[in-house]
Amino acid sequence: VNGEFAVDLPVGDVFVEIVKGFEYQPIRQKISVKPGEKKLDLSMSRCADWRSEGWVTADTHVHFISPHTAWLQAQGEGVNVVNLLASQWGRLFTNVGDITGRVGVVEDDTIVYVGTENRNHMLGHISMLGTQGLPVYPMCAGGVGEAWVGDPDYRTLTEWAEECKKKDGVVIRPHFPYCGFTEDPVLAVKGVVDALEI
Repeated sequence: VNGEFAVDLPVGDVFVEIVKGFEYQPIRQKISVKPGEKKLDLSMSRCADWRSEGWVTADTHVHFISPHTAWLQAQGEGVNVVNLLASQWGRLFTNVGDITGRVGVVEDDTIVYVGTENRNHMLGHISMLGTQGLPVYPMCAGGVGEAWVGDPDYRTLTEWAEECKKKDGVVIRPHFPYCGFTEDPVLAVKGVVDALEI
C-alpha cells in the first residue's frame, strides 16, 4: 500500500508487521486497539541509504501485473528498477499492451520498464530488458507450454538475444540452470548474454 489504508481491527491486542525493503527497520510489534479507535499512526525509521551511495536495486523478472502495480510493489520493497516482462503462454499474451519501447513509469526513484521473456519449450527462456523500439518477436516458439499447439521451432535463443542486442537491450538468461539448457553454451560462446538469473 502507498502509506495509508483502511482495515477493520478487533478491539484488543493485534500483532502488526510493516516492511519496506532492506533500507528501513521493519516494524514487528503488538499494539492494543481501544474501543472506538479510528486511526493508528505507525512510522518507520530508515537504517541505510544505499541509493545515495550509488547502489541500485533491481528486479529482472516480473510478470502478470500492470506497470503501476509493479511500481507500487517496488516502492513497498525498496526496488529502484523493475523489469516487467510481457510474454506468451499458449494463447494467453500478458502485458503486451504495456510495451512502449521506452521507460513506462518513473516516479520517486523507481523505474518500471516493460520488456519481454521470450520462451522456447525445449531451449528455455530468455529475458529481453530495455529493448528499444518494437520487441523481439515472436515472443514464443515451439509448441505446447510456450506458444501455440503445433508452433514450429523457428527461432533460437541466440537469434532472439542477437536481435535484442542490436536494439540496445540487455539479455538475461532466467531460471538458470533450469528451464532448458541445450543452447546455453552457444549463448556464452557468442557473448550475447549479459547476466544469469540464478
